[in-house]
Amino acid sequence: MEDVNLEEFLLKYDFRKTKEDNIFLTKVIRICLDTLGENDWIYFGIYYFDSEEKIRKRLRLILNEKVLKQNISHYYYDEEKEIFSIYLEDRN
Repeated sequence: MEDVNLEEFLLKYDFRKTKEDNIFLTKVIRICLDTLGENDWIYFGIYYFDSEEKIRKRLRLILNEKVLKQNISHYYYDEEKEIFSIYLEDRN
């Protein structure tokens, strides 16, 4: 995958989900951390009905800068579980 860090990817990913009766929800994704020998991940969701600037501020408030700057190795959608997973790789 082209070099894209997590922060930029999350700014482009559309977390919005609208149910019947115009109920607005946020999808949750799995972020798989690049932890050697471990199977570490976090579930993450963010209020996405706002400006990019406010979303970026929230991302930086919630997630560690080291994690935000890691590149995306690959991503995968599990249709059975309905989970979108992002895999990180630390190239430092």
